[in-house]
Amino acid sequence: MKRALILSLRNSDFTEMFRLARAIRDAGAYDPWIVTYTAVGNDVEFQQRRCDEEKIKLIVTRPVSLMQGPVNTELADHGKVFTWFSTQFRKMHELRNSYWRVVYAVGHLISYVILFLQQIRQFRNMIHDFRPDILIVAEDIVGLILPSFIKMGHKAGIPTVIVPYTIANATEAAESLHVYPSYQVRGVLSRVMSFFYPRWVYDYKGHRLFRLPLYYMIAHTIFRLTPPDPWTMNSGYANAIAIENAEMKKYYEREGFLDSKLRITGAIYDDTLTSVLQEKEQRREAVYKQLGLPVSRRLIVVGAPPNQLATPRPGCPYKTYEDVLSNLARELKQAQENGWNVIIRPHPNFMDIEKYFEPYGLRVTDIDTADLIPLADIYLAYASATIRWAIACGIPCINYDLFQYHYNDYKGAPGVIHAYQPNEFEGILQKLTSDDAYYAQVKQAQDRVRNDWGHTDGQSTARMIALFDELTQKHPAPRTPTTHIRKRA
Repeated sequence: MKRALILSLRNSDFTEMFRLARAIRDAGAYDPWIVTYTAVGNDVEFQQRRCDEEKIKLIVTRPVSLMQGPVNTELADHGKVFTWFSTQFRKMHELRNSYWRVVYAVGHLISYVILFLQQIRQFRNMIHDFRPDILIVAEDIVGLILPSFIKMGHKAGIPTVIVPYTIANATEAAESLHVYPSYQVRGVLSRVMSFFYPRWVYDYKGHRLFRLPLYYMIAHTIFRLTPPDPWTMNSGYANAIAIENAEMKKYYEREGFLDSKLRITGAIYDDTLTSVLQEKEQRREAVYKQLGLPVSRRLIVVGAPPNQLATPRPGCPYKTYEDVLSNLARELKQAQENGWNVIIRPHPNFMDIEKYFEPYGLRVTDIDTADLIPLADIYLAYASATIRWAIACGIPCINYDLFQYHYNDYKGAPGVIHAYQPNEFEGILQKLTSDDAYYAQVKQAQDRVRNDWGHTDGQSTARMIALFDELTQKHPAPRTPTTHIRKRA
């Protein structure tokens, strides 16, 4: 049996990569090994339990870091060097003497070069030890890990396929980064880099931005890891992208991806959604009994938001994540009192939210989102990629863009209603839950486009495996770009 090495960087990655691993294992096609990291916020213990239950192999490793020692004994000497550099030159950073500032800059650059060298060697050794036939990632974005992983695969002749579960464009990255000085083009060296490497630059809200801090950019250049378009998620050198549906293919084409890299397979969760839809009433009754809910009521499923308030969000009426959840609980309580059941599914990266909803008698569950959405009559989410799942199921959806991102991802879906402020959300929720004629209108609109947003033939797993088989037949795997080189500035 062929072996697949699957990279997971965070809890939300693990949810979908685990789903993929289980599906290709159960099909008897691939022996999946999941690689995860001991990083803050990544629940490795939970991941280990899930893998043990399903007898899926989990490789737990820790990321290399300027603040840590070497990742293995082979790199001990390098570890001593970069630790010394990072300690000494951080102390020099406060000096105003021009000579020491130059020394600091050179030393800091050396530290980052060694950091990237460690990561590259870690993946080179991992791929050598486990000898996979294919590498699978959930995304390809600039940084220390993903470009190194894909390149080391290519060095060994092994293809990489991206199996995406989320959506992101250049605007989303710029919106998150423009408030941080380390991403802004400032100073002589930054301006020189922006001139010679325009693909790294993006003008947004009066700021000229780099996609990464300067030293990371230089390290990408030294190790030839720079993607064709650093600002576009999945721009890089993967051998294929397993596209979820026709609408997502249009999205990738608008973002400048090469058609030869885009393969519509459907998503693993499509098959989950389909199987649940086929047994909707029985499964919903079982969930109601499990959670102690009245069995005769219609259902609102809520995909709770992640914490997007680590930095200020202009226009957001709330200052803290706690305020967001507490006010959401009060708003949902009204729908429950009006005869609806409400089930809240936390974001995988922010699971501990039950205390905000319990006082209102609202149910919070860790049941898989893909097992819940098909049971819903209304789905509420916050600019989430899971809205696509509700569209594919023909379920009316509220996109509560409370954090004011104003993405255009679902503007073409008539059954997705957008709210930006609490009063708008309250009005939409009230109308959907009390006006049957309005609800039927929205439902019909969603049904008209559902087939463009998902596959309900139950064959997405089979199509994906066929793509993996095709890629593994080409040896060595070619290293060619997924997008054109674009000048953003």
